[in-house]
Amino acid sequence: MLSVSQQYSLIDLVTKILREVFDVIKNLKDADSEKPKELELVNNFDDNEPKKQDMGVLISRLRKMLSGMRYLIILDDVWVVELWDQLKYALPDDKNGSRVMMTSRIVDVAKSADSRMEPYMPNLLNDEESCDLLLRKALQNQEVNEVECPIELLELAKELSKKCKGLPLALIVLGGILSTRDQTHHDWKKVLDTMDWHQEGKDCMNVLTMSYEDMPYYLKPCFIYLSSFPEDYEISARILMNYYEIYKLRVMIMSFGDLTG
Repeated sequence: MLSVSQQYSLIDLVTKILREVFDVIKNLKDADSEKPKELELVNNFDDNEPKKQDMGVLISRLRKMLSGMRYLIILDDVWVVELWDQLKYALPDDKNGSRVMMTSRIVDVAKSADSRMEPYMPNLLNDEESCDLLLRKALQNQEVNEVECPIELLELAKELSKKCKGLPLALIVLGGILSTRDQTHHDWKKVLDTMDWHQEGKDCMNVLTMSYEDMPYYLKPCFIYLSSFPEDYEISARILMNYYEIYKLRVMIMSFGDLTG
């Protein structure tokens, strides 16, 4: 699965697919050395080479590597119609059951891959499903359901889950908040009462805001600092620690300057 996001680079995306296909072919080659085509492709592939080539060469190379293979490629979180128009030339249709699955929040983008088919639209969770998901996250138990929930918490769980309007993200985040509280009527009722549920259409954002406010004080600046990286960026833990230490030092220097100035 390849995460695309809003600020995608086509050359990076094609390069990622090339590398993954290369790994698959290499494993096939290791398992069966009698596959001459796969062996040739592996021997000719330079793992450091793709970014040095232009887009046309990369697309041609990917098409050649996928030719004759049955593949499944999942493009997650696609935002623009142009992506499929650019990428489809690299994906051969050999009528062998290969599939490309694309997820998007935008209906027109989802339809762009095949206008003859209606995109699959996931339904929101119903009340029972919402409550079950909330309880599993809140009680840290994958098997728990309404029947097994402590009776003093069940009615609150039902009320809280309805506030999330069937949105899995809101339910999971809210369940995570509840998991840090004592499993008592008092603590869960406090969560219900402190949430601002009156802003129409902002239930999910309210839950996310509360999850941030619920963080320990020392994690909040680190969480905010992560927002300076692009979406889906692979962050090195070592580099992140170095950058964050520099950031904290800079904040300390600025604060000291305010005191002395």
